Amino acid sequence: MSSLAMEVETGSENKHKQLASWVEEVAHMCKPDRVYWCDGSGEEYQAMLRLMVLA
Repeated sequence: MSSLAMEVETGSENKHKQLASWVEEVAHMCKPDRVYWCDGSGEEYQAMLRLMVLA
């Protein structure tokens, strides 16, 4: 996908439309490879710890 056509997937659980719109606007300006939405789960926390230890 080209950076000009990047889509920011918010997932069905994201109910904050203004936040999603702002993130999409910033993503179009900054052109990241991808946007990751944190969910705050314990599973996500453990995955982040594993990534930091491996780095």
